[in-house]
Amino acid sequence: MTPRGFASRISGPDKTRLHGGRQTGTEILTDAFLLSTICKTFLSLQHQQPHIMTDKTLTIKYHEYASTAELPEADRQLLQAAVEAADGAYAPYSSFHVGAAVRLDDGTIVRGSNQENIAYPSGLCAERTALFAAAAQHPQAAGFEAIAIVGRNREGRLCAASPCGACRQVMSEYEQRQGHSMRVLCLMDGGAVRVVGSAADLLPLAFEM
Repeated sequence: MTPRGFASRISGPDKTRLHGGRQTGTEILTDAFLLSTICKTFLSLQHQQPHIMTDKTLTIKYHEYASTAELPEADRQLLQAAVEAADGAYAPYSSFHVGAAVRLDDGTIVRGSNQENIAYPSGLCAERTALFAAAAQHPQAAGFEAIAIVGRNREGRLCAASPCGACRQVMSEYEQRQGHSMRVLCLMDGGAVRVVGSAADLLPLAFEM
């Protein structure tokens, strides 16, 4: 039942008082009809609200070289440093060795390799090993210009190695901190080399605070 004031506006104050402050059956039906009409109108307005969802597309641009011979000399040296770094990997569980080499803005190269541990995930990827070592050993450096990554399988052959999500997140934050892009070079199967212009391209929706 609706409040007495609401009923009075419909049937008049005198008629409501004649019934001892209570509504008649006719008044109740009138109120119920009015309430139903209001609800229907509200729901109708809700359904008329325009949809604001839109489809968007993320595009990643990168360069792919058929071999290391096509790279500039500085990039060939960086990849070679990553190959040498893979020799220092400790990977008795996966038998997959990864080497990474970071080049600072002043040309200094810092190497790193994957270090596994029987208590997974206590180990660390080659990319983060190299990045953390570079940041710790060269805290005054302006930033990182590029990082190269190579893999070596259990047969000892060089193979493709792409950064995992955690490594991409770390790269992204270093890139944000230094205020300029860090190129990412990845050796691919068959000797090709993929070069991404920015770590942000590998993780376009990186976590931020």
